[in-house]
Amino acid sequence: MGTRSGDIDPAVAQYICNHENKDINEVLNIFNKKSGILGMSGGISSDFRDLGAAAEKGDERAKLALDVFQTTAAYDGAIAAWMGAQMEGEGSAQFPAERTLRLQKVQDLRYGENPHQAAAFYRRDGYANAEHSLAHAKQHQGKELSYNNYLDLDAAWTAVREFDEPACVIVKHLTPCGVCQDDDLVAAYQRAHACDPVSAYGGVMAFNRPVSDDVVTAIFENKQFVECIIAPEFSQAALDMYAAKKNARLLSTGGVNPAGGEVEYRSVEGGLLCQDSDAVAEDPASFTVPTKRQPTDEEMAELLFAWKVCKSIKSNAIAITKGHATIGVGGGQPNRVNSARIAVEQAGDAAANDDAAPEVPAGESAVAADTGKAFPKLTRKQLAIGAAIGLGAGLASGYVGVGGGFIMVPLMLSLVGISMKQASGTSLIAVMLLAIPGTIEQGLLGNIDYMAGIAVAVGSIPVIGARLVRLVPERTLRFIFGGFLIVAAVVLVLNEVGVL
Repeated sequence: MGTRSGDIDPAVAQYICNHENKDINEVLNIFNKKSGILGMSGGISSDFRDLGAAAEKGDERAKLALDVFQTTAAYDGAIAAWMGAQMEGEGSAQFPAERTLRLQKVQDLRYGENPHQAAAFYRRDGYANAEHSLAHAKQHQGKELSYNNYLDLDAAWTAVREFDEPACVIVKHLTPCGVCQDDDLVAAYQRAHACDPVSAYGGVMAFNRPVSDDVVTAIFENKQFVECIIAPEFSQAALDMYAAKKNARLLSTGGVNPAGGEVEYRSVEGGLLCQDSDAVAEDPASFTVPTKRQPTDEEMAELLFAWKVCKSIKSNAIAITKGHATIGVGGGQPNRVNSARIAVEQAGDAAANDDAAPEVPAGESAVAADTGKAFPKLTRKQLAIGAAIGLGAGLASGYVGVGGGFIMVPLMLSLVGISMKQASGTSLIAVMLLAIPGTIEQGLLGNIDYMAGIAVAVGSIPVIGARLVRLVPERTLRFIFGGFLIVAAVVLVLNEVGVL
């Protein structure tokens, strides 16, 4: 094996030619592109030319020896990865039995996520369109990037790459706090900033179009402090304006990579998770619309925008948008209710279909969520079984009492695959709605248990309870049901002592 970075063992080249039916020169070109060896700075032979007689020194000899071993290791790794993919079968090239990652240190960082943690930043070889990636971005000014700067920049740059039209994304602590897509990049920034000006202060911004001095003027007029800005390019006028703010980091990538299409990694203790990088590639024509009214083209475009925003929010994620701009964002909460509450409170009057918020154009709002259905879809068989169980338990409750019937129903319904939450909520509302009149009529009819049994039976039909549960807050249910139990107990005691 020679020392030049383009050398390849003849036997390996012949093996590839025989199995891939390719010309030898084509094989060499493919190898050089895939191996990443040519991406090394200058190659070993150029090191020899530069060092000359100094190569005889011990420290230089050690450096050259290290370069040789690093080059041959990358060479062997590229060949092994290619051959392994051919032998392991279709699809194994993406997730082979063994994976070798070649990383090059870019810089040591001042500290990691917290001040007591040491950290460094590495660039990955063999990354598609590497010249437009964050790892290869050019920093024009500002302090060295920190560990958290890199995380926020990656989140912002990944999010803004989802949009084909001019767009701005503002990120704080890995969460988008403002996103807008607009033909005018200045307007895109202004409306992204208007979504949450408080969170935007001290955040990181990403643009998918070159940043001009007009955009910088808008940022300065808002008196917004920005940690970092990443964009394909900055005009010279924009760079000159920001030169006075020496702490602000400005990074240009030279272009925009399409979203997705790569494998991403995440470390866990003792291991590494690999997955396809996420990208919104769904065709709106394939969406299922369960409502009778179909969305208009404008509404579908708004929904797709909201869906792209939702992708970049931590689960449970809720995005409320209007006019291709976020007006409410909620995410990172353990339950979807809190995420929705945060997003709705933030949207406020801006979500109205009028000019209640002058800075937001009138029109329809859209909501995207990464959560599942509130209630599972029940089959006809489950509905029939549930209704039968409810009726049986309702009649039985005439003998075992209201409480017994209420407990029986959800337990029995859970046996046929209906969630306990849905079943218990159903019975609770049924008792609340129908057994209270029975309590009132106790003095006349003397059959509260029978009335409560009918209530449990009717409420036990899952589809009825599912609809009613959505309408009544849980706190209200507890208050009313607790009050009903107290009233029922008092009536029963008074009946037993002969007052009623």
